[in-house]
Amino acid sequence: MPFVFIIDLDGTIIGDCIFQCEIYKIHLILAKLGIKIKINEILEMAYTEKSKLIRPFFTHFVKTILNKYPDTHFYIYTASEKKWGIKEIETIEKNIDFKFNRPIFTRMECSIIQTPRKMEYRKSIDAIKKRIKVKDPEFIIIDDKEVYVDNSDRLIKCECYNYKVFCNYWDYIPINKIKNKIVLDYLTSLIDSKRLSPSISLVTMKNKLEYYKWLYEKCSEILKFNRKYKNDDFWLRLTSTFIDNQITNLNDNSIRFIRKSI
Repeated sequence: MPFVFIIDLDGTIIGDCIFQCEIYKIHLILAKLGIKIKINEILEMAYTEKSKLIRPFFTHFVKTILNKYPDTHFYIYTASEKKWGIKEIETIEKNIDFKFNRPIFTRMECSIIQTPRKMEYRKSIDAIKKRIKVKDPEFIIIDDKEVYVDNSDRLIKCECYNYKVFCNYWDYIPINKIKNKIVLDYLTSLIDSKRLSPSISLVTMKNKLEYYKWLYEKCSEILKFNRKYKNDDFWLRLTSTFIDNQITNLNDNSIRFIRKSI
């Protein structure tokens, strides 16, 4: 029977893409004003394996598993908004030279549960089975959260990977061309949330010092945060578990064995 991997995106395949998601949102806002930025180039720089936004050894995992088990299928099931999720996945595919199976499952295929604190998204294998065109599949789920309402016995839960790659939005925002108050207020909100430097003009030496001081502190903060993920090897351990133990089926016993091994 063919293996079918149902893999989460954020925290599983990639780290914290908050900066990349934000610049994509800015790109969409600017496009409505007739202002274009090179969003594809910006994203591609962030999603290289060297940048580490893509979790270490993920490409190794996919290609090694395919080499050992040629009839393997890889589907993405993410709670991300559909348009952003597909854009992100296409960027990843270009950088790792690999194409995931279609369709890509996104927030559209999730159910919503309202908790006292927030809305939470739940996933269901039963809800997507009919759209997976594989005969007699053996399912295995890889996710950093326990969000499945069914088939949770198929879940291999991984440690959450939240590595960040900083993006300095001011490198791409032509502020002198923007007169729209709503957009300017939005940029102000990014400054207030400390995601964007409050210093815009680099005319004076004081402006430059304030600007580069903010950048230095922000990059230092992210560098310190990222240290905890320096030696992340989840995908390497999972690869070794399959290959070294010559796993040939995904029954209850093998799933339990994989969980214990990693």
